[in-house]
Amino acid sequence: MRRFLKKFALLSLLLLPMIVGSYNQSFAYSDHDEETYDEYTNEMKMKVQERLKEIRSLYPINLSRSKPLTIVLDPGHGGIDSGASGNELVEKEVNLDIAKAVKSKLESYGVNVVMTRDADLASNDKLELAERAAIANELGAALFVSLHNDSGGGDGAHVIHSIKGGLSKTLATNIANSIRDNTVQNLKKYNPVWSRSYVNNKGETVDYYGVIRMTNMPAVIVEHAYLDNAKDVQAINTPAKIESMGNAVAEGIYKTIQENFCRWEEKDGDKYYYDHNGVMQTGWLKYFDGSWYYFNEDGIMQTGWEKVDGKWYYLKSDGVMATGWIKLDGKWYHLKSNGEMSVGWIKVDGKWYYLKSNGEMATGWIKLNEKWYYLRSSGIMAVGWEKVDEKWYYLKSDGEMATGWIKLNEKWYYLRSSGVMAVGWEKVDGKWYYLKSDGVMAKGWLDLNGKRYYLKDNGEMVTGKVKIGNKTYNFDSSGALIK
Repeated sequence: MRRFLKKFALLSLLLLPMIVGSYNQSFAYSDHDEETYDEYTNEMKMKVQERLKEIRSLYPINLSRSKPLTIVLDPGHGGIDSGASGNELVEKEVNLDIAKAVKSKLESYGVNVVMTRDADLASNDKLELAERAAIANELGAALFVSLHNDSGGGDGAHVIHSIKGGLSKTLATNIANSIRDNTVQNLKKYNPVWSRSYVNNKGETVDYYGVIRMTNMPAVIVEHAYLDNAKDVQAINTPAKIESMGNAVAEGIYKTIQENFCRWEEKDGDKYYYDHNGVMQTGWLKYFDGSWYYFNEDGIMQTGWEKVDGKWYYLKSDGVMATGWIKLDGKWYHLKSNGEMSVGWIKVDGKWYYLKSNGEMATGWIKLNEKWYYLRSSGIMAVGWEKVDEKWYYLKSDGEMATGWIKLNEKWYYLRSSGVMAVGWEKVDGKWYYLKSDGVMAKGWLDLNGKRYYLKDNGEMVTGKVKIGNKTYNFDSSGALIK
C-alpha cells in the first residue's frame, strides 16, 4: 500500500502541470487538431491564389514583398466554421468586426493592411489554417495577427506568441498591454501572454498553433474575450466596444511597428524620422508612447515655438510637443491637450486663468470689455474679497471687479469706482454713509470723535429735525447731533 501511494504521488506530480497547462490552453484556437495542419495541398494552393487575386483587386497598391510594409489580419473561422458562441454572440462574426476596426485604425496611421477574409465565407466553405498562413507568406507580410474569441468558462483577454519569443512575443505583449490600458477588458489572471509547443513526428519541438508555426513572419493569436462569460462579453457586446477593442489591438501593433520598422536619423545636428516604408516624415507624427513630434517640409524635427495652420505649439528640446503649463524665460504659458497654445480665458483644475494674445499668463489687474479682473501671482482669477496693495476689492463669481453697493450675508458694502472698498464717510448720490473699518455699512446711532450721528436703515445719514422712536432730535448739516 505504501509503495502504491508513493507511485500515485509521483504520478500526480508529473501529470498535474500537464492538466493545469492543458486547461489554460485548451480553448485557444482549439477547433482543429493544430498538430495535423502542416499539409498544404494543391487544392489549398489554388484557393490561396484565388484569394490573392481578390486581395490584389481590393487593395490596388504595390503588394510586392516587404514594400510597402504589410500587416495581415486574420479574422478567425468563417463560413461553415462558426467558432465559439455564447451570450448571443458568434465568434466568426465578432472576429470579423474587430478585424475591421483594427484595419481602420492602422490605416489611419498609413499602414498597409490586408485581411485573410473581408466578409463571411460561403456556408459550405472554410479557410484552412495553412491557407491563412500561405496568404501572409505570399504577401511577404511583416506581421501576422489572428483575431479570435474564446469559450470554455475562462475570463480575460490573452495573446499567444511563438515559442521562439522575439518579435512575436514583443507584439503579443504590446497588444495585451494595450487591451488592458485602453478597454474595459481585463487580462487573464495567469499567463495572459503565452506560447505552446509540441514535438512533431520528426522529434522537433515546434509551435503548437498552426498559423504561428506555418507563417514566415512574427505571428500572434489574440483571444479578446470568453463568449460564454457574461462579464467578459461586456467588453465587446456593442459596436462602440468593438471599435474600442479594435483600436486597442491596432495601437499594440502600431507600437511594435514603430519600435522595430521605423527609424530616427541625425544629420548635421538635425533629426529626421523614417516611417515603416522608409518614407521621411513631414508634418505631425504620433509616436507609440503617445508623444507628438513636428517635422518641417524638409523633414527636420522642430523644437521651440512652431506655428502650424495658424496655431502656435511648443516643441521641447527633445522634440516632444508640450501640453499643460510650461515656464519659459520666467513667463508661464498653457498648451491644450492637443498642444495648441491657449489664449484668453481657460479653466484648469477648476480655476480660471487668462492668457494674453501672445500666450503669456496674465497676473495682476487686467481690463477686458470695460470690466476689470484680478489675477493672482499664480495666475488664478480672484473671486470674493481680495487684498491688493493694502486695499480691499470684491470680485464677483465671474471674476468681474464689483463697484457700487453690494450686499453680502445681509450686510452692505460700498466699492468705489476704482473697486476699492470704502471705509469711513462716503458720499453717494448726494447722500452720506458711514462704512466701518471692515467695510460694513453702519446703521442706527454712531459715535465718532465725541460726536453722535444717526444713520437710517438704508445707511443714509440724517440731518435736521428727525423723530427717532418716540423722541425728536436735531442734527446739524454735518449730521452731528445738536445737544
